[in-house]
Amino acid sequence: MSEVKRHQPDREEWTSEKADELADKRYGREFASLPSSLQMQVWMEAEQEATDYFIGLAYHLATEADAMYDREREDNLTAMEDGQKTAVELEALSADLELSRRLGK
Repeated sequence: MSEVKRHQPDREEWTSEKADELADKRYGREFASLPSSLQMQVWMEAEQEATDYFIGLAYHLATEADAMYDREREDNLTAMEDGQKTAVELEALSADLELSRRLGK
């Protein structure tokens, strides 16, 4: 099974950049130059957007992993139907794939 490597964005950095964007968009100022009460408000909104983003990213990656698992399983079934794999080999591959899926690999 092929392994997918992805760059995982840093949540703190992502939130900080989003807070800077929000401060500039709303107030025309840098985040650091806002009064502390506005900084807190902007930061909390940026954190919420980060949470939404990372939940969406996790869902996307899980969906992609499930699709890869399904393709690999289908390939193995097709190979068995073509006589390329024995039932024992297919059972071992299916067990390995299921274990990998459960472990998040």
